[in-house]
Amino acid sequence: EPGIGFYVVCMAAQGVFFFGIALLMDFHVLDHIWYLFNFCCWSDPKPKPEDVDRFDDDVEKERERILRRPPQYYTSKGL
Repeated sequence: EPGIGFYVVCMAAQGVFFFGIALLMDFHVLDHIWYLFNFCCWSDPKPKPEDVDRFDDDVEKERERILRRPPQYYTSKGL
């Protein structure tokens, strides 16, 4: 027989389902699950040690320039 009972039950089920998803998102549960899934399945291999310690030439020059100056240069207010 015609009626709206089926549609009301489906709407209530959808409300409960999406409210549960909203709670999971609010407490960052889905973020943790996504992070664990990505870490386990698509984690990149560890970089080689020689690649980690190597910098570009301009970065090395800037680092040396910064380290040459005395620490007082960076703590003084007269910059």
